[in-house]
Amino acid sequence: MLSRSSPTRPPLTRHQAEHHFVVPAGDLVRRAVPTLVEVALVPAVVFYLVLTNFGLEGAMMGALSWFGLALVRRAVAERRLSAILCVAALPMAFRAATSLATHSAFAYFGQSMAAAAGLGGLFLLSAVLGRPIIQRLATDFCPLPPALLGLAPVRRLMVGLSYIWGVVLVVEAAGVAVAFLSLPLPTFAAANAGLYWGPTLLAAVGSGVWFVRSARRHGIRVSFRPAM
Repeated sequence: MLSRSSPTRPPLTRHQAEHHFVVPAGDLVRRAVPTLVEVALVPAVVFYLVLTNFGLEGAMMGALSWFGLALVRRAVAERRLSAILCVAALPMAFRAATSLATHSAFAYFGQSMAAAAGLGGLFLLSAVLGRPIIQRLATDFCPLPPALLGLAPVRRLMVGLSYIWGVVLVVEAAGVAVAFLSLPLPTFAAANAGLYWGPTLLAAVGSGVWFVRSARRHGIRVSFRPAM
């Protein structure tokens, strides 16, 4: 006798199989969550806690020490150097050095705003040149297969995402500048991480949803497999 089974989808054709990519959900979580904790959450907490007890100079040194520790830890463990970590750590070091030399809070936070606006400009320039840097940064959060990234429609989607992120970062920098000029320093320092990372996380989620849906319109299926 034939047993009753649940309906199943027909097998993918050869053409469909060549454009169907499975991203392990477990790998996505293992990459995204530690990266966000390492680059955003811990430095913000360290900065604020040290600021309330030892002032701005101590807060800068505390956050900078965390980034240095994170880089050394990756080097000792022989892990791949995160592009997101470098983008956060190197400007942080320059801002801290300038602020310590000038004893100016604006030199620190002002450069942060300028860096965000400059990074937004870099995203826009990379999109205009057809070499979207968002593709390199995205792999720190999501393990996209190289074969997927090599497809022409995906390259065009990455260019579109670079335009979106360029605008987001420039607007974000303008909003932070308004907050800096209107809030007391301790209040601004407490809200600073949220002002940057809140819109960034929302844009990241929106970008992921838009990427998957747009890829489907080009006949490319990207699905997420639960961790085994």
